[in-house]
Amino acid sequence: MKTFLKVHSYRNSRVKHQQFHAMISCKGREYHKKKLTEIAEF
Repeated sequence: MKTFLKVHSYRNSRVKHQQFHAMISCKGREYHKKKLTEIAEF
């Protein structure tokens, strides 16, 4: 996936700064901030 995203961004002349954004969804307050941070850093 990482390679695909890099190739895609190199082929698109509008991309100036490569970034990746992700969203973590959970039900209500199922996880505390610390746990969500651990998941995000994985």
